[in-house]
Amino acid sequence: MCAMPSNNSWLGSSITCAKSWIFDLGGTLAFEENFSTLETARIDGIRTTLEMIGLPSGDVELVWNKMHEVRIQKESLGEPVSADEIARFVREHTNLPSSFDDQLKKNLVAPPARAEKLQTADGARELLAYLKVRGLQLGLLSNSYLSSGAAARIWLQQEGILSEFVQAAVLFSDEIGVAKPDSRAFTSCLEILRTEPQDAIMVGDSLEFDIAPAQSLGMNAIWMSRRESPDVTGTATYHIFASLNDILEAIKTGAKYDR
Repeated sequence: MCAMPSNNSWLGSSITCAKSWIFDLGGTLAFEENFSTLETARIDGIRTTLEMIGLPSGDVELVWNKMHEVRIQKESLGEPVSADEIARFVREHTNLPSSFDDQLKKNLVAPPARAEKLQTADGARELLAYLKVRGLQLGLLSNSYLSSGAAARIWLQQEGILSEFVQAAVLFSDEIGVAKPDSRAFTSCLEILRTEPQDAIMVGDSLEFDIAPAQSLGMNAIWMSRRESPDVTGTATYHIFASLNDILEAIKTGAKYDR
């Protein structure tokens, strides 16, 4: 059984005794390069579609921001949000005809102006391989948002990291019908891995969607905070790292595996 860390420093014993590690995807194992540019491209794609058929496009950015608020609210309740729902929301608030759904979804998921693809985070391959070779089970738990589980698996396969995970424990909200931070998303992954919460570690970049719900179940947690000085209290009960490379280095230098 893993003991919960008493502070936010590295405690080797609470990490190395885990049986399973569960990772978030976006913001943890992968990133969208030039995210603000990508968001602008999506907004511009919607605006272009509206102007093409003579509809006003001045409020597109306001609609997009409202959509984000609705998405976050739904996901905070554990309700997954699909690209279809987002396209429908944008269409209904801009008066686009339903015949433009496919074009709208195309602009949302892969806008024409997108110059960069999803990038694997530095150290992801090395950390996953290091953990797996030592007999640890690896799961992945991600909210789908503008993509789908099927599309994400293709990307993971292309990047050469899909095989590091227990395949049945690669879970996406659009497929399991529940989204983080709902505890059912976490328990689904734990059940597949046949691991008790106290014997598992959650790694994610969101305190609200990854860390807090994992800890509420009794899991250990690692918060990926890429800020130089994260805003945390002195009584934080999760580990804090700026990169996956830092986690791997901490494991190698601060702990031994009896595996």
